[in-house]
Amino acid sequence: MNIFTSKDRLITRLKYPVAVLSVYMTAVHIFALVLPKLNIDTEAFASLLWSAACSAFVAFYEYKESAKSFAVSLSILSVNAVFYLVTAHPLGLVMSTVLTVLLVMLGKNLDFEYLIITSALSGVVVGLAFGLLDEPLQMYVKNFAYLIKGRAVLFGILNEVYTPLFGNFFSDLVYNTDCSAATLVGGKIVSGVQKIFLADIKNPFSSVADYLTGKYFVNIFLALGTAVALFKKTSKRYFFSFLLPCVLSVIFGDNTLLLVFLLFYNPLIFAGFVFVGGVGYFVASLVDIRIGFSSFASVFNLFRYGRSVGYFLLVGFVLAVLMYFVVQIVVAKFDMDNQKYYPKEVRRLVKSLGGERNIENLENGVLTVRNPNLIDILKVDCEIRQNTVILIDNDYNLLKKYF
Repeated sequence: MNIFTSKDRLITRLKYPVAVLSVYMTAVHIFALVLPKLNIDTEAFASLLWSAACSAFVAFYEYKESAKSFAVSLSILSVNAVFYLVTAHPLGLVMSTVLTVLLVMLGKNLDFEYLIITSALSGVVVGLAFGLLDEPLQMYVKNFAYLIKGRAVLFGILNEVYTPLFGNFFSDLVYNTDCSAATLVGGKIVSGVQKIFLADIKNPFSSVADYLTGKYFVNIFLALGTAVALFKKTSKRYFFSFLLPCVLSVIFGDNTLLLVFLLFYNPLIFAGFVFVGGVGYFVASLVDIRIGFSSFASVFNLFRYGRSVGYFLLVGFVLAVLMYFVVQIVVAKFDMDNQKYYPKEVRRLVKSLGGERNIENLENGVLTVRNPNLIDILKVDCEIRQNTVILIDNDYNLLKKYF
């Protein structure tokens, strides 16, 4: 299993879990609009659903056995459930994915009986271990949040990385506690930029521009720029797994699944998204567009709380265009969706034959090359006749497997 290169890579195994969870989260957000007082831990349900779907699909792609896939899925669910019981919050989506990949690789050569026992035990042990480590980790995260207090751009960049990896703890700290800001509103001290905004919606404080407005740019305009740039390229293989997270981000203000998709589709696009998001936070503070939100930076909240819409749309359009060109540049230089992965022995053989571009055709036991002078005859056992090369059977079969 290759994570970032070749057509048989991790994103092909995650596209269905991403689509399924996108549908679930869309339904959750719709219910939240219809029944706003309904109090359900949607993050926990989403994480458990992801653990089940992600582990089942990744394992089945690798094993082609439903029994072994069930064992892996049970283990990852156990990790997440135990972790949730200990800490009262679930694992992040990327963390569940990493654990799934590790378990699938470790269990590849195990029989079902050994795998089910190992999975059951490791699920409980790893869940407990992660649960015990969570409290000191949260303490460090909280201290770090205080350390970067007032640096909204840095928060914006880190938040887009932290949330898909570990969950919403970091953003909740900043939005709802004095890790970001605390001020006097109506004779009472209010902590957290989101609470400060909701305490005085008509006259938002500048801290709202620093922390909340930038999130609108990330969720709406960066998602739109990315969608336009990648739509044609992803429409055949990843249509629903890419389009649904984009819709979820733009309309409902939840971009976690979009970030997960981009991270495993092309980590350089993910890095570009995070960087342009930081630019959005900086511009929001610079232009002083004070638009906040009550739950998510969504289109619904934008219509509800929007002000200085002209400046907002102008800046958003510029950021969307910037994101579009960032994606285009990354894809032009590092198109991981079509990049082939070769094992070490294949790379050595291809290099000896003058590189991949020197190979024109391979059939009927004969290799045709562009320039026979590029072949290193000291490193490859072959017979050269003008532009045709006769390889030994082992080298020919190895090359045929990948070309």
